Amino acid sequence: MSKIELARKLKTLMERTENRNERMNAEQRLSDLMAKHGITEDMLADEMVQVFWMGFNNDEWAARLFCQVVSNVCEVKRDCHEMSLKSKKKEKWDGIVIEYRVTMAEKIQIHFTFNHFLERFREEMQVFYVAYIQKNELFSNPLHAGQSSGSLTDRQRRALKMARGVEKKDIHLALGEA
Repeated sequence: MSKIELARKLKTLMERTENRNERMNAEQRLSDLMAKHGITEDMLADEMVQVFWMGFNNDEWAARLFCQVVSNVCEVKRDCHEMSLKSKKKEKWDGIVIEYRVTMAEKIQIHFTFNHFLERFREEMQVFYVAYIQKNELFSNPLHAGQSSGSLTDRQRRALKMARGVEKKDIHLALGEA
């Protein structure tokens, strides 16, 4: 890591931390580093904000999670909005494209964070799916809380707990409301 990169990290820490002692320590270290290596404030200027796009093949949940991660990483609401794109042949592209404006460093962090949470989200959706199936009795092989704890996996136990909070939808009521 270069001295300028270190100085940028110290400056970011100094600006973002809520801990007074940490802020003062970062400020002192930044001041010492700048004086020792002749680093100016201009050299620490933020990276240029650029426009990037991220495409999703009709995966609304992934697109929503991506926007949430952009907001979280940037700590402020940046321009992150959905667009529909058309190909060069003017055929409609069936997907969601998110346009967002961030620095290159933020982009890297966003993609790393997004990939991590998307994987966790998909794992949790699998648990929710089992819970939903159990609650609405749409199964051929039901799970029962009374089964011996050794015969249920951790995921199955979590699904049974989650199912308690899922509202059961009776098909007869749904047909009667139509």
